[in-house]
Amino acid sequence: AGLTAGLGAGVGLGGVISDTLKGMGSSGGASSEGFQGIPAVMTPSEAAKVLKVSEEDILKAIKDKSLKAKKIGEGYRISKESLQSFLKE
Repeated sequence: AGLTAGLGAGVGLGGVISDTLKGMGSSGGASSEGFQGIPAVMTPSEAAKVLKVSEEDILKAIKDKSLKAKKIGEGYRISKESLQSFLKE
């Protein structure tokens, strides 16, 4: 049961994140206006706080290549533009 629950949670991540950000921009989607005040580059932890999801969800999205990130040393960095592109998918 744990495995299937994890798979189900991962499959719906994009929808959950998109729903979380609805209303941030004037058009109801993730417009650039809705991203004011967000750093140009973020750690997975910072991106998770912005999207109101767990850091684990962000790392899963990076590993399944649905969220573009740059690995620097032992950690990842995510650009604001990558986050916006991810939400438009």
